[in-house]
Amino acid sequence: AGIIFFSRPSIWTFLIATFLIYISIWYITSVRIFIPFASANLQLATDALSYNSFIYLVSLILGLCNFIWIAFWTYTVSGLGIFDQEVKDDNEKQQHNDDYYYSNVDVVLGVKFFAILLSLYWTANIFTNITQTTTAGITGIFCFDKHSCGFFAVHQSLLRSITYSFGSICFGSLLNAIVTALRVMTRYAQENARNRDQNAMALIYCLLQCILSLLEDIIEYFNQWAYIFVGIYGTSYLESGKNVLQLFKARGVEAIISNGLISYVLMNVVIASSLGCGLFGYIMDRTVGTFWICFVIGLLVSSIMMYTVQGAVKAVIVCYADHPSRLHENHPEGTTRLTKAISMVFPQVPVPVWNDMTV
Repeated sequence: AGIIFFSRPSIWTFLIATFLIYISIWYITSVRIFIPFASANLQLATDALSYNSFIYLVSLILGLCNFIWIAFWTYTVSGLGIFDQEVKDDNEKQQHNDDYYYSNVDVVLGVKFFAILLSLYWTANIFTNITQTTTAGITGIFCFDKHSCGFFAVHQSLLRSITYSFGSICFGSLLNAIVTALRVMTRYAQENARNRDQNAMALIYCLLQCILSLLEDIIEYFNQWAYIFVGIYGTSYLESGKNVLQLFKARGVEAIISNGLISYVLMNVVIASSLGCGLFGYIMDRTVGTFWICFVIGLLVSSIMMYTVQGAVKAVIVCYADHPSRLHENHPEGTTRLTKAISMVFPQVPVPVWNDMTV
């Protein structure tokens, strides 16, 4: 009887649905306390983007440039026949027993792979980080000088990103691209070692891949805050990284920057928007292919938009931590709401007290 009970598909559906509902209730209960802070932070960020709405056009253009670059890179690499050369080299290895020959082939092939991967990730990171610094720039203008918002604010921030701050963007993007390219090469080497039954080498490559993944996460986390400083104040990459770390330590806002509720909210918005675009395409054409085409288009566009919002959210936190008084002068209502939320959600973080609030 027990076997028959658990073999029914409806029973498993009920158990899985109950488990998912329990997880959802637990998650909502856990993050409910952070909702006031996320709401206040998002409100200021979206206001900054609304006052500088041309930033969405800039983000779309840079995202399109990134897509074109990836497509061009794929076409170029296919035309160069790098992967065909790899197969040819493997066949030649089987016909030679010279270790010196082996090492030379591996080095040349490794240099080729590293160069083409570095070009891919470096250029893609540059486009992405230009969007990040431009968004931070217009958010800083909104926070500290709201009367200067508009088309010229977006133009000024973009111009500074692609001229004065372009070296900082390229340098930080290069560090990230080098680690990412090495991680991808290590993963590829691990797969090759496993296919050749070289288990010891596969284990070594696995450990290297884990180390590089951790290093990549650290650099990406450092970059996202360093570029906020680059966009707002126009300082160099290394100086911005040092200043933002000193700022967070001095203000005690480590708990604030570690909160990821807004990221989950924006991710859900991206998923919902993509599904909505896919369903709209399916309703219009009644084909699965149209659904997936519209889904991908919605995913790309909404991801670009939400990445812009995420950049503004981080910039608001930096502006509040660095100059809360100037932010309050320009946006008293939003700053008061954010301060109340921080004092309630993060009581360990010291906050200023304004005349128009009671903390």
